[in-house]
Amino acid sequence: MIAIENVRLFDEIQDKNRQLQMASENKSQFVSSMSHELRTPLNAIIGLTEMMVTNAARFGTEKAMEPLQRVNRAGTHLLGLITQVLDLSKIEAGKLELNPQTVQLVPLIDEVVVRRDCSPTKTRTASSLTPKRALAYSPWTPCGCGRFCSTC
Repeated sequence: MIAIENVRLFDEIQDKNRQLQMASENKSQFVSSMSHELRTPLNAIIGLTEMMVTNAARFGTEKAMEPLQRVNRAGTHLLGLITQVLDLSKIEAGKLELNPQTVQLVPLIDEVVVRRDCSPTKTRTASSLTPKRALAYSPWTPCGCGRFCSTC
């Protein structure tokens, strides 16, 4: 009687395990395809804004330089987030090697200040984070998108 119950429970656990495996594979496939679907138009937006900023005089977009630069920075930031989500998916699948490096914290802090200044939810207070010199070194890794992460 107990042996039959154990076999039933074991089969049930194996079935749940297969379902979880399939769900994980579906999630990975979804993340991968959505990443591609989001990156393609985002790269076009980034490229177009870069071209419009670079050739502002030719296109008559001098007055729109600041908004174009904000769109470009926001697009680049979003592209970095998409890349990080994809990297996390690769980490979950065991397909991404970590390569920690020592970097200066000043560029990281500068980026945080810039990102905070570009944030739509930014409070209108003066920034207290303005590094004057190198503060320290830390094992953060520069990402492919030019940003620094502790998980990439």
